[in-house]
Amino acid sequence: MGDGEVPAAELDRINAKLERLRVGAKLVGVEPAEGMRGASGLIEAIRLDGGFSHQQAQTFTELYRTRNGLQHASVGVEADEVHRQVRLLLRHLPRLVESYVNWLKEHDVEI
Repeated sequence: MGDGEVPAAELDRINAKLERLRVGAKLVGVEPAEGMRGASGLIEAIRLDGGFSHQQAQTFTELYRTRNGLQHASVGVEADEVHRQVRLLLRHLPRLVESYVNWLKEHDVEI
């Protein structure tokens, strides 16, 4: 692995978390928000349905965009930005997970 490369295992973990988001949305019956596609649309739809706060949705969307940059075009992502995003994730992940699990429970989905 060269300088600046992101380990494949890290991207796999992020991808697994995004897949759980998709599965939870499907179990609840939530579709991407109108006019939006993919994970960003699902994040917004979950926010609109009460699963995430506005700030949580913004944070998750920002992390998702960085993940895309890392996975698809690492050349344009600076190490300082990756470090900032990791700190952001660590700071917000517990509340994101708590909100998401509570939202699933409100829809009678137990995990």
